[in-house]
Amino acid sequence: MTSLAPTARVFVRAPNWLGDLVMAEPLLSALHERVGEGLTVAGPGPCLDLVRPALASAHWCVSEEARAGVPGDLDLALLLDGSWRSAWYAWRAGARERVGLGRGGRSPLLTTAVRPARERGGVAVGRGRAGRPPRWLPRPFDAVCAELGALAGVEVRRAPRLVPVPGEVEAARDRLAAEGLAPGEPYLLLNAASRAGSAKGAPRGLWRELASRLGAADLPRAFVLGAPGETAAARAAAGGTPAVALVDPPPLLGELAALCAGAACLVTADGGALHVARATGCAAVVLFGPTDPRHLALEPARTRAHRLELACSPCHRERCPLDPPDRNACMSGHDVDRVLASVRELVVG
Repeated sequence: MTSLAPTARVFVRAPNWLGDLVMAEPLLSALHERVGEGLTVAGPGPCLDLVRPALASAHWCVSEEARAGVPGDLDLALLLDGSWRSAWYAWRAGARERVGLGRGGRSPLLTTAVRPARERGGVAVGRGRAGRPPRWLPRPFDAVCAELGALAGVEVRRAPRLVPVPGEVEAARDRLAAEGLAPGEPYLLLNAASRAGSAKGAPRGLWRELASRLGAADLPRAFVLGAPGETAAARAAAGGTPAVALVDPPPLLGELAALCAGAACLVTADGGALHVARATGCAAVVLFGPTDPRHLALEPARTRAHRLELACSPCHRERCPLDPPDRNACMSGHDVDRVLASVRELVVG
């Protein structure tokens, strides 16, 4: 497929993960610019709500089901998730072109399948140890989306971008004002909460120490973020420190984008909030643990990455399988002094 007509009917199965959806935003916007109301986007509702305002004339199908929203008479089905079922439903719906990553056994269902490269066990650039095949070679998902878009006849020319809507900006401003932040006063965000037991989460003690020392370091005030279901962790991270947990109620994704857009810097583990912050232009200090920084194209001017070179990392496991004292060492071993130095470098210069 070399071009996409403005009258084409296009279906996109959006990624399930927040960070991947943010990285897919330039491709979704390019498709919307090309075909307008000929675009249908399907995926999980809370994530789609973040990009919906910028794609005003597109059709939306909010569902966790891969089959939902696949209309008939499609010119193109662009599958940005990894599900075999989404390829099956696109094939069954008779989409003339079906483009996506060719893994998980779904290549025969696609007209154009891109098979990602695998790591072959050699030492990767910037890493001190060999990879463990047959892992896929880490690549930023926005680069993958740009490649898939080119194969579908659409050129992606920019990085992810999120512009908070005025109502969410006002809600964020009112929330911060209620906590005593003056208009125009700079502030920091700490994304301290994480799913219970997740290997990607830093221990609460590390966040408490960081929040305490930020308050004594002549830096802007710090506020701790907590998504729905993570309020207890956020309160624990802020407890006994000058930081305030923004969890009454937890901000939804639109307000999170507005909070990030106004912040001087976000300190976070690798996760969805990081991608939201980067897309709003917020500087970020990132604590990596079980995930590989090569999955992101971090901008040196606006981002500082911290990672411990351990024999077990990056493992990409949701739960750490090791016994104490090695359990979660990739996150618990981060040096607060180095994190503070990175925050100061980004905020003060």
